[in-house]
Amino acid sequence: MRHNLVILLLLGAFFFSCDQEKEPQPAGDVPTVSQPTITSEWTSQNSGQVEVASTVLDDSGLSVTERGFIYSKFSNPEWGKSGVQATGVGSSFEGRVIGLYEGNIWYMRAYAKNEAGYGYSSQITIDTN
Repeated sequence: MRHNLVILLLLGAFFFSCDQEKEPQPAGDVPTVSQPTITSEWTSQNSGQVEVASTVLDDSGLSVTERGFIYSKFSNPEWGKSGVQATGVGSSFEGRVIGLYEGNIWYMRAYAKNEAGYGYSSQITIDTN
């Protein structure tokens, strides 16, 4: 019994003394992005596309490496769903989203990515009914 207790104490001391490597955390937060503005309305005659624009309001001190627009038939879309990278210089950017088929309500958000991750705008809806 005493032997088992000594082994248990030694194992506990070993695990608590091991340095746990932590993943380095970025020195800032994700970017803040404005809500998309529709600059060219959707019509059934324009192949289901819409032009949108947005602005990175705050990069949190880290360089923005990617920005664009994501859209889905489901509320609050996130990266990994349908999206389009945007073009632009500085904090303003714009893009053309294609494939918004007729007869749906689409949800769209602007995004920007920096070292800390993705920042998303609030969503807008596009009604193609």
